Amino acid sequence: MPQFAAVTVDSVEMDGDGVRFRIRARAADAACSGCGRLSSRVHARYQRELSDLPVSGLRARVIAAIRRFKCLNPQCAQSTFSEQIPGLTTPFARRTPPLTGALVKVALSVAGRAGARLAAGLAMP
Repeated sequence: MPQFAAVTVDSVEMDGDGVRFRIRARAADAACSGCGRLSSRVHARYQRELSDLPVSGLRARVIAAIRRFKCLNPQCAQSTFSEQIPGLTTPFARRTPPLTGALVKVALSVAGRAGARLAAGLAMP
């Protein structure tokens, strides 16, 4: 699973309809989304749930422990920012980029209700 290259997988759990991965970023710091300066000063933490590509025909969910960092640049308009994990998270998204790409391919080739049925059958609702 190449999207997990930059993370530590804390646990893998089976639930009723799929598998759940609990992950956290390996990096000690993150780049500010406003100015690009690296910061290692953690301001807060929260959990974010993302849908991912199916694993062995089972729906996959990723529970990411996300850190909010304080920007250390006094000229930056961003006082805090959330870390983004490359290949796994994008701002405000509820799906991973690989799942989004797969759903776009289904939508462009089949579209409509048939595409929705196909995606659900592939464990990508």
